[in-house]
Amino acid sequence: HYEHGQGVYKLDCECRKPKPGMFISAKDFLDIDMERSVMVGDKAEDIMAATSAGVGTTILVRTGKPITDKGQNLASVVLDSIADVPSYLAK
Repeated sequence: HYEHGQGVYKLDCECRKPKPGMFISAKDFLDIDMERSVMVGDKAEDIMAATSAGVGTTILVRTGKPITDKGQNLASVVLDSIADVPSYLAK
């Protein structure tokens, strides 16, 4: 973490959400079609990173963490549980 890391780990990395580096690395390594991909997250930063990487569908799930207006507005859909994801995707 760029503020709380120690030594060589104290850096501002593209792999830390809301930056999309983690998604871009996976895309390149696994040859993923991001537009046809789905990302499930539980906070606005997850949705922001996925959107920046070109992920086509972003799902925000309620996990007990507060769902912010920002997260709701950015996500393709907000679901009550990760257990609801398969039925949503089957539509």
